[in-house]
Amino acid sequence: MNVLDKVIAYFAPETGTRRMAARATLQQIAQLTGAATGPYQAAKINRLNSQRRIVSKENEVSGATIDSLRADSWQLYRNNPSARKIVRSITAKVVGKRGMNPESLAMNEDGSPAVEFRQKAQELWARIQSGFDARGLPGKGGSTFADLQKLALKSTILSGDCAYRLRAIDATKQRQHDLPIAMALQLIDTCRFADENELVSQQVPDGNTIFRGVEINPDGERVAYWIRVQPAYAAANQVGNVKRFLIAEIGHLYVEEDIDQLRGTPWFASAITNIRDTGDLNYNVLKATAMAACIVGTYAKPTGASRVGLNAGLSPVQTSADGTDLTDSDGNTVTKLQPAMLLNVGKDGKFELHSPSQPNMNPEGFVQHLQRMTAGAFPGVKSSTITGDYRNSSFSSERSADNDAWPELHDIQQWFSSSFCQPIYESVIRAGVMSGFFDGIISAEEFSANPGRFSVANWQGPVALSINPRDDAEAAAARIKTGLSSPQMECGKVNTNWRDVLNDVAEIYAVAQQKGIPQEVVNNIMGVDSSDQLKAQQAVQEAAGATVNA
Repeated sequence: MNVLDKVIAYFAPETGTRRMAARATLQQIAQLTGAATGPYQAAKINRLNSQRRIVSKENEVSGATIDSLRADSWQLYRNNPSARKIVRSITAKVVGKRGMNPESLAMNEDGSPAVEFRQKAQELWARIQSGFDARGLPGKGGSTFADLQKLALKSTILSGDCAYRLRAIDATKQRQHDLPIAMALQLIDTCRFADENELVSQQVPDGNTIFRGVEINPDGERVAYWIRVQPAYAAANQVGNVKRFLIAEIGHLYVEEDIDQLRGTPWFASAITNIRDTGDLNYNVLKATAMAACIVGTYAKPTGASRVGLNAGLSPVQTSADGTDLTDSDGNTVTKLQPAMLLNVGKDGKFELHSPSQPNMNPEGFVQHLQRMTAGAFPGVKSSTITGDYRNSSFSSERSADNDAWPELHDIQQWFSSSFCQPIYESVIRAGVMSGFFDGIISAEEFSANPGRFSVANWQGPVALSINPRDDAEAAAARIKTGLSSPQMECGKVNTNWRDVLNDVAEIYAVAQQKGIPQEVVNNIMGVDSSDQLKAQQAVQEAAGATVNA
């Protein structure tokens, strides 16, 4: 209010009130029409964004909102076939049936490859694939390590994050699981992370704060996790059931999309509304078709008649008190639509037949449009993957789609291997060294002096399947021949370990020699050009002769 408004309101309150109301209305109109001036007009409140609630950082999103998104994501996974297909597709392409696997890159102190250590590391990793689940062996409550990888990734997609813990096990359990190390992996559902109100009786160090189960020190570093030691379904899920685990004991898998973000968000967050809209459209089309099939015609009785047809003037048998038809042919009150029904439209002497082919719209195109939008919300998911419909696909379109999808999937593989697989691998290697698995190759003291030199690894997961294998194989051979690639690189592109390839080739030649099979036959099987081999041998002999003469 300005001075004039105050004076008018003092002497004429009613008039002053009307002036204030009019002024407020003008201000609201200015806001809603975007009439406000100043920089960054997109930030002004107007009729298009007046209902938005601004949350600038991920940590400002309430825990209740994330819990709702988590519940909605799991509900879609349970009931929506497209949602289930998306999760299956991502886990299959990132982890695959064999899981993400390491190739040890351990080096000696002089920088040369530590061949014996690498071979022993591969053997150790192979030994833990079956019994590494803390819950038990596969088929007895546990899963293989590849399946644990899928479970961790799936939980992260639907819940937003997943926690894991490497637990020490006793000698009895180690023998039962046939493990070379006394260690097993436990996955932890992050719904067991304790809320702040559950920590009233707990002793939180001075200066530290708790954010949705994550303890942060004054420097903003996470130092511990507060976790319910019993699952959510357990009866012992009480306040006293919450336990504090130091950061070194817990691994936390989530995609960090914002600086200082402490918890992950479900990957379905941006797709939930779109998937629901698609489901609603499918439901509405089906129900509209069913309702249209129920009504075959409408009629109206002549004036003064209580029935329709030749006997319209007779006394009604199945009519209501007001003369309108409310019963079916069996005399039952009409409470729902049934096939081949006639509806009284209340017009004099009129009868019309209706076609049951309703609705006359074609929803397929719009459904596919919605599914393309859904696919765009997830890394490496093509719309054709969701629909399973390749009728209108061409070689070039699918190749282009793969070229667009797989860089995103490789990013997910890189994130997953560095956040989940590599920390576990480093702990496994350390435990193997300390338990004597590498005795004769490296001592515990030598390892402890530089553990990173022995724990470095290259991770390999599924790769894009070729839709033109012959051309791709010829291109790979050409790249190797021209020095643009190597057998190791090309094997990695098809998810094959080059050492396994060489071992298999050596085994073929060794067995063939043992059985007396001529080398020419083996060369023919292996696709080796005998003339090129003879030229290579001749070149070697000439080089050796030149060296002797010199």
